[in-house]
Amino acid sequence: MQFWRRGEPFVWASGGALALALSLTVAMLLVVLVNGAAVFWPWPLVEVRLEDGRRLLAIEVDRQRDPQADRERIKFKVANKEYGPDFVWVDDEQVAEISYPPDAFVLERMAFLNYHGYLKQLDVPTLNVVLEGAPVEQLAAAITAAQQRVKAEVQPILAEQAALDRRLKQQIEAQMLKVRYQRRKLMAAGPAVDQAKVVQLNQRMEELEAQRKQLLEQSDRLSAERQRAENDIRSNVAVFVDSVGREKSMPLVDIVRGYCPTQMSLTQKFWFYVVKVWELIWTDPRESIRTAGRSLPSSAPGWRVR
Repeated sequence: MQFWRRGEPFVWASGGALALALSLTVAMLLVVLVNGAAVFWPWPLVEVRLEDGRRLLAIEVDRQRDPQADRERIKFKVANKEYGPDFVWVDDEQVAEISYPPDAFVLERMAFLNYHGYLKQLDVPTLNVVLEGAPVEQLAAAITAAQQRVKAEVQPILAEQAALDRRLKQQIEAQMLKVRYQRRKLMAAGPAVDQAKVVQLNQRMEELEAQRKQLLEQSDRLSAERQRAENDIRSNVAVFVDSVGREKSMPLVDIVRGYCPTQMSLTQKFWFYVVKVWELIWTDPRESIRTAGRSLPSSAPGWRVR
C-alpha cells in the first residue's frame, strides 16, 4: 500500500514519458541529420542528352523504380528557377547520353536559388579587378570586387539612412505627437485656454515640422546617391549560357558564389561543405520564395519527362 500512497507508479510513469519524449526528439534529429547531411555537398553537374534531343544541365538527386511502369526513373535538380521547376523526373530509357562537363558552373544567387550554366563572358567596366587564371578564378575575383564596392559605397549610405530614420521616428515624430496631445489638452479647457501656451506649442510644432522636412530631404539625397552607386555597381555583369543556349546576364552583386563542382578536389569539396554548414548556423537566410502568398520549399515537385 505504501507503494501506491507514495505515488511511485506516477513517478515511474512521468520518468518513462520523459524518456520517451527525449528518445523521439533524438530520433527526429537523427532523421533530419541523415536526410539533410548531404544537401550542402557539391555534387557534380551532369549534362544529360535525352532521346528527343533536349538537354539538361543538372545534378542527379535520386533514382527510383516505378512499380507501375516497371522502369527506373531519375530525379534531376536542374535549378534555373526562372525557367521552370527546380526538379524534373526523367525515365531512364529516355536518357541517350550523360557527360560531366568540367566548365559547368553552379551559381548561388541572392534570389531564385541556384543557376546552372556555362560562363560566356565577364563585363566589368567599373570594377578595378584583374581577370586572370581559370574562369572560376576570374568569376570569384569579380564577385569579390563587386562585394567590396558594395561594402565601401552602399553600406555606409544605408547606415546613415537608418540613423536618420531612427532620429525621425524616435525623436522628431515622437515629440510632434507629444505636442499635438498637449495642444488638444489645452484646447479642451474652452474659454479658459492659455493662449500664450498655445502659441508656444504652435511654434514648437513648426520647428519640429522644419526639422522633419530637413531630415526627409537628407534621406532623399542619400537615396538618390545610393541608387546611383547601386546602378554603377550593377553594370558589372557575368553572362552565362544554359544547356539549351539561353543567355542570362546577371549582376555580380546578385551572385553569392560560383563554382565548378566537377573540377573540385575532395579537399576542396570538404572545405566547401564546412563553409556551407557554418553559413547555415551563423548567417541569416538570403531569400524567401513565395508564390501566391505561400512559401514554396526548394524541393517542390517538378515535371516529369516521359
